[in-house]
This record gives sequence, C-alpha cells and structure tokens, in this order.
Amino acid sequence: MKKIFIISMSLLLSLSLAACGKKDQAKAEANEAKVTSEVANKETDEEQVATSNFDKEAVNELIKNSDYISRIRISTSTAEGMSTAFLKDYKGDLSQIQVDIPKNLSPNKEYLIFYRDDEKGEVSPTDREGAFIELQGDKDSNLIYIEKQFDPNSYTSSVKSK
Repeated sequence: MKKIFIISMSLLLSLSLAACGKKDQAKAEANEAKVTSEVANKETDEEQVATSNFDKEAVNELIKNSDYISRIRISTSTAEGMSTAFLKDYKGDLSQIQVDIPKNLSPNKEYLIFYRDDEKGEVSPTDREGAFIELQGDKDSNLIYIEKQFDPNSYTSSVKSK
C-alpha cells in the first residue's frame, strides 16, 4: 500500500512539474511572438504605427476593474505647470471629479487613464503601474481597442491596421 502511495505521489509531482514547464514555455513563445510583432510594427510606415505595448488581457483587466475610463491630454501652462484636458469619457464621467494626475506623465501627450472608486470612497488609479497608457496618435492599438469596446461607430475604431 505504501509503495502504491509513493508511486502515485511521484507521478503526481512529476506531472505538476511538467505542467509548470509548459507554462513557462508558453510564456516564452508568447514573448517571442510579441517581439516579432514589435519588429513588424517598426517596419511599417509612419501612418501605420501602433504601440508595441498593447496587451489585450491587461487592458481587459483594467476595463473590468475600472469605474472611470477617459482619454486625456496633458499640456503645459507657464502659470499652472501642467493642465489636463479631458477629451473623452468612455466609462463614468471623470472630468467632473477632482483627481490627482501623476506628475511623471509627459506634457503635450495623450493618455488613456483608468480610475476606480476605492473602499474609502475616493477615486484612485485602478492599477499603480498600468492605469496610465500613453497614446501614440489616433492609430494607437490601445485607443482603437478601447474605442471598439465603448464606441464601435467612432472614426478611430474604424481605422484598419495592415
């Protein structure tokens, strides 16, 4: 009986270790595919440039966990430092709420921002690192994806990448 138990535990352990190896291999293959797509994106002309850091799963997680999603433009002003213009609210109305935009965002750039109502009743970024996505123009992959999710009839969501 003990031999059968030891053999079955050994098999179970070896199967679980093999499964872990396959996950790492799948991640490596995904990273290789991402690098290949980044190289392909760099080879396209300027009109077809899209961000290389588009991660559909991460964006879907941000959408699911966010109460507010907006497109903003950070601009500089000599009197006030940086000012924020809300270009479009996709989910919730963040433009009517006082929020702190991080100072490390670059001026004269557009961002997709993701905020949520936290347990204290305050509005805070959904994710500390990924809640601010810099856009590379109207053909940015992140922007096109968000537009398709919230406004499928918009101009941006109808832009086709080759």
